[in-house]
Amino acid sequence: MDEAIASYQKAIQIDPKYAFAYYHLGIALYNSKQWNKAEDAYRQAIQFGFKYASVYDRLGDALYHQEKLDEAVTAYRQAIELNSKYAPAYVGLGNTLDDLKRSDEAIAAYRQAIQIDPEDASTYYNLGVALHKQDTLDEAIAAYRQAIQLGFKYPSGYTALGLALHEQGKLAEAIDNYKQALAIDPNYSPAQKALKKAQQQLKSPAN
Repeated sequence: MDEAIASYQKAIQIDPKYAFAYYHLGIALYNSKQWNKAEDAYRQAIQFGFKYASVYDRLGDALYHQEKLDEAVTAYRQAIELNSKYAPAYVGLGNTLDDLKRSDEAIAAYRQAIQIDPEDASTYYNLGVALHKQDTLDEAIAAYRQAIQLGFKYPSGYTALGLALHEQGKLAEAIDNYKQALAIDPNYSPAQKALKKAQQQLKSPAN
């Protein structure tokens, strides 16, 4: 990655207005977790004419990682203005709006992303999380199940599904999902804690 960054910087030294080089420099810096430098590179790419949905989306990502959430929202919306079918921008917008506690708008953004790309498992998971925060449990469970079905087979997905089922009093199903999470990662503490709590509840006289 360091060599890639150096190569892009060399291209920019040769042609200081080479927008495409700034764009790819931004990607390399972003992948190196140099969020502020990536932001600068993307802005330079835009300044020199690389005005596509992808660069505004990536600018949004760089801003998001710096917790410049309002600016990130603006960048994602600019990406969508340029290409209303660019699903990643809706996902980024949804994540940012969710962090801003604008749940209804986040859910709408995730649903739009799913409409464009119905096979993206992680978007269903994010939708499930947003719905779960609103206590819309049936819809959250459906979203989590769809995420897992499409390949989101991470401990966080099974744990989130288990927690939603747990809240509905479906302890046996919740326990099954916690165990699925721990089969993937035996040290995943949220699943460990949730499993212990559910097993204790299942053994209590009230159940």
